Amino acid sequence: MVAQPYKNGVLPGKDALAAAFDWWREAGVDFDYADTANQWLRADETDEAVTSPPVPLPKEPARKTALERALGDEDAGRIGGNERDWPQDLPAFHNWWLTEKSLSDASEDRREPPIGARGAEIAVLTPFPLEVNEQDFLAAILRAFGSQEMQVYRASAVPAAIGLPDWQELRSRGLAALTRHHMALAQPKRLLVFDRGLAPLFDIGPSAARTPTVLELGARQMPLMLAPALADLMRSPERRKTFWNRWLEWTA
Repeated sequence: MVAQPYKNGVLPGKDALAAAFDWWREAGVDFDYADTANQWLRADETDEAVTSPPVPLPKEPARKTALERALGDEDAGRIGGNERDWPQDLPAFHNWWLTEKSLSDASEDRREPPIGARGAEIAVLTPFPLEVNEQDFLAAILRAFGSQEMQVYRASAVPAAIGLPDWQELRSRGLAALTRHHMALAQPKRLLVFDRGLAPLFDIGPSAARTPTVLELGARQMPLMLAPALADLMRSPERRKTFWNRWLEWTA
């Protein structure tokens, strides 16, 4: 048995070294211990170890909603600006519709002007300019009505789409008054509105939104009917049937 495998700087042979390990193993010594503790984990940094404070990240400015971008700030005034500056004839109104900043944050090439002439048989109002499939569907409806293209005035409540509009809020910002002014300039014989969500623009409550009424324009009264949105009519044959029956009653 070799108790000291390493002595006087001379390493014994392989067999002697293996025998020494076996001796310690048989004695129950499996580990090598030391009286001095070792630091195996990195010590936590102290405040003195920090050479400089962290640089704060700049705060991003609060993003405006689509509605806020479309309407501007409260200080910007009412939709359409001062009523005294509104165009007083239909062609001028169409041009103004494409450029007036308070109506939408969309550029001129993204806005859609009203289509049609003054005094049409019927005006069709939708919330936003129509998608291609909605245009085709509306054209089919108008053909079923027997209306010719020159007898229809088509317009939208705003010149470009905005996300999740609050029509009651838009009404209070002046869109209701602007819509009435628009219809007073166009002077259609009837007004058909697709999307009952636009009811606040005509001071119509939810309980009366399914009943035809009249729009007061000074001394003139314009027959007005609110219908479901075109997208809803496209999806539902039952709604199309109900709409058709109400149209026949309205125009009888």
